[in-house]
Amino acid sequence: MKARVHFYYNLHKSCWSQRLRGKVVGHVQAAELLGVEFRVQPAGRARVLREGRKNVHAFAVSSRCSTVPGEWTDPDTWPGDWYEVTYNPFKAAHFMCKCHGTPVTHADRVILTQDRRVFAQGLR
Repeated sequence: MKARVHFYYNLHKSCWSQRLRGKVVGHVQAAELLGVEFRVQPAGRARVLREGRKNVHAFAVSSRCSTVPGEWTDPDTWPGDWYEVTYNPFKAAHFMCKCHGTPVTHADRVILTQDRRVFAQGLR
């Protein structure tokens, strides 16, 4: 089985960081992920709520990823149905579909964009 990489937005470097087995192994401006699980670490979220400061505790996890080609910059032109996925530790303990407000734990396909946005197909 291929290793599962954790992706999160790095506020200090303004890019997506890739973490493998707890160690940062790379940075990308944008990426496409397949077979994604959205994870929130409860203790990390509790710390954010307690201290009022952000920390890394929420991830998009996938073992299949690639960089995004240039034509994937405008979500309105992408084929198929895409939904924006968000996470705000002050509003919910899970990732949410922005347009429906429903919890999201998995997606078949995810695009992490250069402007910090997350779009997904096949939400569950």
